[in-house]
Amino acid sequence: MHYNVVLTDEIKDKLRALPQLIRREIGHKLFLLEENLAGDVKKLKGSDNEYRLRVRN
Repeated sequence: MHYNVVLTDEIKDKLRALPQLIRREIGHKLFLLEENLAGDVKKLKGSDNEYRLRVRN
């Protein structure tokens, strides 16, 4: 199953401020997330279709 990942403008700004290596790692994890919710994923409480993805500690 394929999922759509939507990033807010606030999150995009925060991602741009990160070092390139970390941005690449997050980008790869987001790609995997779109494919099948792979990774350290949890459904957000009180939401029907919102999830959080943990990439690093």
